[in-house]
Amino acid sequence: MTDKELQKLKRSELLEIMLNINLELDKAWQEIEDLKQQNEQLLKQLAEKKIRSEESGSIADAAMELTGVFRSAQEAADVYISNIKNINEKKNKEYSEKINAADRQAEKIISEAENRAAIINRTAENDSIKLMKETADKCNTLIKQTNEKCINKIKEVQQKCNSVISLNDQLAEFFKSTL
Repeated sequence: MTDKELQKLKRSELLEIMLNINLELDKAWQEIEDLKQQNEQLLKQLAEKKIRSEESGSIADAAMELTGVFRSAQEAADVYISNIKNINEKKNKEYSEKINAADRQAEKIISEAENRAAIINRTAENDSIKLMKETADKCNTLIKQTNEKCINKIKEVQQKCNSVISLNDQLAEFFKSTL
């Protein structure tokens, strides 16, 4: 398993992997202890056979007995190695399955996030268009109202100007007639 794959795993998955590895290590240590005991027994048997060999005085008998001991030891070692290989294969398969499951879950999460982002973007675009339309409508209404007020003020100012001009003309007539 690569570092990148390990980094993608959740903490709970990593803890589960560590616990499984710990259990496998405990099993392996137990098998080692069992093999050590078996080895000690075989060494005792070897010592006993040595004594028997010395007692019997037959080198051929001792060789035959040693061959049996070595054969037993080789068989035990072969079984141990086979067990370790099987455990490793199982663990590798489990890890691969967990990694594949995590990859599928990550893809699903990414896909859901992309879908949600697309929905949010569409909603934001629609809201933005609606807000721009409302703003444009309000602006047009305000412009229209302002124009109407300006026109009314211009008319009012024109009327006052006309009144001032008329008054000015009347004053001018008055002063001309008094002079």
